[in-house]
Amino acid sequence: MTSNQEDTQINQFNPTTGHKCRQATVVSAYYQGEARIQAAGAPAEVYALVSDVTRMGEWSPECYRCEWLGGATGPQVGVRFRGYNQWGEMRWARTATITVAAPGEEFAFTTIAEPEFPDSTDWCYRFEAREGGTLVMESCVLTENQWPHDMQAMIAEHGLGVQRLCTKSIP
Repeated sequence: MTSNQEDTQINQFNPTTGHKCRQATVVSAYYQGEARIQAAGAPAEVYALVSDVTRMGEWSPECYRCEWLGGATGPQVGVRFRGYNQWGEMRWARTATITVAAPGEEFAFTTIAEPEFPDSTDWCYRFEAREGGTLVMESCVLTENQWPHDMQAMIAEHGLGVQRLCTKSIP
């Protein structure tokens, strides 16, 4: 699939799920996950917090800092940013591209496979008005996995650990 075709597929509305996020291509609990958090504020307000990736370190159990790339100052489809992560003593950075930027509804990005990290993960945040605030639904799906077989168990263990920690609330 070419990049242009992939971009079109990513941003199309999915009638099965009711949102634009790409569907899992790996059927395994180790490589996909979802968390739901009730946040105070209207969907547009909560979207503004989550889509400002420079604030991601405030509530992520893994990412401690992000920066916009290429002169970007906010979320738009196609914009890239770099996230800096830590898990135990391991530290790494990943570049991501925003794939959905629908204020108050949905924010999504995909990490870019690189020689040091031969995988790609789609992250999606959906916002639904609920009494007293907004339900934030965060999901992630490993869509490319080129890691050697001996690394698979470590990646799966890491994914389960992150899922257990995804209880920090967004203000």
